[in-house]
Amino acid sequence: MTIITVVSAKHSPGTTTTALLVAGAANPLALPLVLEADPAGGDLAARLGVLFDPGMGSLFDATTGPAAAVVEDHARPLSFGVRIVVGSVGRSEEHTSELQS
Repeated sequence: MTIITVVSAKHSPGTTTTALLVAGAANPLALPLVLEADPAGGDLAARLGVLFDPGMGSLFDATTGPAAAVVEDHARPLSFGVRIVVGSVGRSEEHTSELQS
């Protein structure tokens, strides 16, 4: 397995696009997957016209099952062979209150 991480500060133009391009150039047999893990919320859902759920919010809320299977449950395929887990618009109230305790 190869993991490529693209990281930047919020409002850094091109980071999400770069991640999608790198994943799109990967061998499709590798089943490339992009996790949009921006804690401030994601842009992919709005850009691609898809719902935020399933996405990082529902993945964050998932508490059972093997990690790979859980990620697969929250990923969606794109037309060019890349799978994505879109960023959330915010954390669930349950986990937000846990974090504040």
